Amino acid sequence: MQQAQLVAIFFIIILILMSGLFFPINSMPSGAQTLTLFNPLRYFIEVMRGVYLKGSAMTDLLPQLLALCGFAVFLNGWAVVSYRKKA
Repeated sequence: MQQAQLVAIFFIIILILMSGLFFPINSMPSGAQTLTLFNPLRYFIEVMRGVYLKGSAMTDLLPQLLALCGFAVFLNGWAVVSYRKKA
């Protein structure tokens, strides 16, 4: 259980650092910018910044919200498929 917690903390720290919360994504190397496209936290941070700082409308946030919905569908589908009973 401790090993799982340490691995989870390791990945959570990496995901937070790669989300653009502390460092702008534009200032990251191009390889890191590409990796942030697969980080759902990036899109959530963009939505929160748009809502709180800019007062963005729903149409402005549509690409990020669609990406978050895509992640939700994919990850929930993966969880359902991997949860099947094995004979």
